[in-house]
Amino acid sequence: MSFRNLSLIFITVLLTSILLLQWWSITRFTENVSRQIGESAFEVSRSTAETLIFDQPKIEFHSFAVTMTEGRLTRQALEQLLPRVKQDVTIELINEQKDDFILLNADGSDYQIPIPRTGIHQSLEDFSNNVLYSTVSFLAFGILLAIYFTSKLASPLKRLQDASVKIGEGNLGVQIEKDTQWHSTEIDTTVDSFNRMSTQIQQLQQQNETLQNKAHLAELAEIARGLAHTIRNPLNTLNLAIDQLSTIDNQEEQQKLSKIAKHQITRIDKWVRSLMDVMGNDTDLVAPVNLEQSIHSVIQDIKLSTDKNVAIDFQSNAEQAQLSIIESEFKSLMQSVITNAVEASPEGTKVAINLTPNESGYQIKITDQGPGFSKQVLDKLFTPHNTNKTYGAGMGLFLAERVIRHKYHGKIMINNNLNDKGANVIIWINNRG
Repeated sequence: MSFRNLSLIFITVLLTSILLLQWWSITRFTENVSRQIGESAFEVSRSTAETLIFDQPKIEFHSFAVTMTEGRLTRQALEQLLPRVKQDVTIELINEQKDDFILLNADGSDYQIPIPRTGIHQSLEDFSNNVLYSTVSFLAFGILLAIYFTSKLASPLKRLQDASVKIGEGNLGVQIEKDTQWHSTEIDTTVDSFNRMSTQIQQLQQQNETLQNKAHLAELAEIARGLAHTIRNPLNTLNLAIDQLSTIDNQEEQQKLSKIAKHQITRIDKWVRSLMDVMGNDTDLVAPVNLEQSIHSVIQDIKLSTDKNVAIDFQSNAEQAQLSIIESEFKSLMQSVITNAVEASPEGTKVAINLTPNESGYQIKITDQGPGFSKQVLDKLFTPHNTNKTYGAGMGLFLAERVIRHKYHGKIMINNNLNDKGANVIIWINNRG
């Protein structure tokens, strides 16, 4: 839930709670006032009725008696005192809740005496209704005001969120405009910090790209120097073979020189293909490949292309060894490493190849029985022209290491056998990325 919605819900609940509490308090107050006024009016009405009924004074009747005596009229005053009238009277409320009338029962007759509070009761009801209307109006106004203010306050945060998403998508250098009316010191500081951070990230990205380009160009230059150094000897041999072909009439010698020339051309072609593998990114060619079959195919090609008496023993401990790779690229990689091992091995020896599964892919170990690598060479492994062989094993290992590390998320390790002669080349390879 967004900050705006959370703020709006909190303010609405707070206002509603306060106004409901106010409404309850005022309602209780009006009920208490109404009850007290009713009780007071009842007491006044009852006292008045009791006074009129029970506190009447004695009634005196004055009259005259006229008599005729000896022909003369005589008037005599008569006085009579009437006793108080005793009545059986009860006074009570008709309805204890409404208390609008007093019920007076005298000698079996009922009389309703109104309590004079209708105007006060109406005033209290009007007051209660006015409070209700004003409460609802204030609540509605408060909610609208809360919506407006939360929208204004949440606007910078929303822009900050949108800008963060854009940066996450790679659109570096995004800037947030500050509000000129609705802003605070905290929000301004946050926006300024974000803008500086975004600018710095963009600058760092540009610097990183520049450094990467420089590193890439430096690597290309190193590869070019290494390739030139590597193919110089094969080209020189090829040139000598061509020169001798033009001067030798012996067909057997011509065939021998022709074979040497083709072999050097094949070497140069192999290194060029390896370089193309490093530079290319043909992900459309990635497909599931059986590693056992692919390695067997490479071994057969090497046996056909060399006259050296070196056996190649391939053992696999993996069932259905399969990875998503570019087969031609993988074959070129394996051919370079296995060929180096064969060329480093003496006549009559053996190169052992073992394929075993690991956690995420497979391990390929190539072991030869050659002289191994000197400490100087091991300290400068995987540089373009680091080699102790005539025809540039260093270039092949350099290109192989780049392909394995950058395209197959693996690694290659080289060490010498401690007890026996020879060296080990261990490759960890995964699905091509």
